[in-house]
Amino acid sequence: MDSDGNYVVIFMPDNQSRIHKIEGNTGERIWTRTIDNTAGFGITVINDSGRSDYIVSGGIGSTQERWVARLNGNDGSTMWSKTYNSPGDQYKFDAVRMTIVGSDGYLYGAGFIEGDEPGTIFVVYGGKAVIIKIDPGNGNEIWTHSNLNSAYALAVVEASDIWNGWVLTVDWSGNITRSNVYCQDEVNTATEYGCLIDNGVVIFNDTDAQGDTEVGVMKIIYGSNTTNIINTYNKGVQDQIATIFPNPATTENIYIQIADIEGDINIKTTDIYGRLIASKDEYLNGSDIIEFPISHMVNGTYIISISSDNFRNHQKLIIKQ
Repeated sequence: MDSDGNYVVIFMPDNQSRIHKIEGNTGERIWTRTIDNTAGFGITVINDSGRSDYIVSGGIGSTQERWVARLNGNDGSTMWSKTYNSPGDQYKFDAVRMTIVGSDGYLYGAGFIEGDEPGTIFVVYGGKAVIIKIDPGNGNEIWTHSNLNSAYALAVVEASDIWNGWVLTVDWSGNITRSNVYCQDEVNTATEYGCLIDNGVVIFNDTDAQGDTEVGVMKIIYGSNTTNIINTYNKGVQDQIATIFPNPATTENIYIQIADIEGDINIKTTDIYGRLIASKDEYLNGSDIIEFPISHMVNGTYIISISSDNFRNHQKLIIKQ
């Protein structure tokens, strides 16, 4: 799903890659693109210049060399298409299986070289796992790393050494019914304990956001309520709730109000990958209403983080301009 709420899928008829873009509300096809002489497998959304483009990956040609292309999200036209050749005879086959957009803006692909079977990308034998770094602007290869001890790499993800809170729910027989991770503001978070409520839980989080003096309480509702409000505050300080409106946002600005807060606060927005989009410092006097511009942001889901010396609040913001 892209930031506009539309969907893209890729599948592989014989010696072809076929991509559909589908309208998210109606299911109608927006466009279809077929690319001959390729075996397409992976598809990734990349947001740039206010538009969602698509990175497709797989193999190309008779010896199935590694292949990645970028398609214009508006019409499916090719912005660039690159082949990454590797040494090998006519019986060795390669592919880029999946790609991600890294937090540094570059593409990272996982796949293999010297596989033993053409036309298949899901699982191969006899190959060598590879990770490739690619410039998303022109498709140029930055570097490739191979692992001779593994036949293929299924996927690549960005890892972090930040501790996250973990809540595991089991039934009376010990069967896992839910497993959820709750992170907070890129700091160490540990879920200490909590209690069950109707269709959800309330948990106590100990965080490193402001040393040992800060704690956090979270209420999580499972099901139709998708707005989980996270408040953290210094021990002994009364809890305050931030109001953000309109949300979903359909205007060029949103408005933020926090009752009974006086002093300097910081407001920042991050995307779903944790990348900073905008930040703004304000002085708040009582129940002032703060105007926060969002006209530069594409449609999608974001996190609004509001913080001061003794108050933190994180909420999900949906933009549908």
